[in-house]
Amino acid sequence: MRETKSTWVMRSSTSEEPWGTEVTWGCFPHIHGRLLRISAGKRTSLKLYPTKDEFFFVLKGDVEVQRGDAMTIEDPAEHPYCFDVLHPGAVLAVQSECPYRFKALTDVELIEVGSKLHDAPVRFADDFGRVIDAL
Repeated sequence: MRETKSTWVMRSSTSEEPWGTEVTWGCFPHIHGRLLRISAGKRTSLKLYPTKDEFFFVLKGDVEVQRGDAMTIEDPAEHPYCFDVLHPGAVLAVQSECPYRFKALTDVELIEVGSKLHDAPVRFADDFGRVIDAL
């Protein structure tokens, strides 16, 4: 017997963040999408996700990314952060346990596709007074 597949229409939700706005939508049980609008000069938290993998596509603007590997927090001397400037059309892949942070050099729009929407971030630095989890 053939499996019945379908199409459907969903709604997104928008939230205000200290660095800009975030539009989120769910797709399938373990896949979600987001449109991140980061205002020029603002930075996201320096964070990692324990189990969530993400891909970011730069839709608009120029953004600096600070990124590390799964050993950067534990041993930054041997696994230092890399800094890159991404322009429209660039893609950044971030695996779980890898820290990263975005800084908008201009107004930026990023599309995020990720797994595990409800994985809570572990924050290491934040410009807006949000709770820091570890150093």
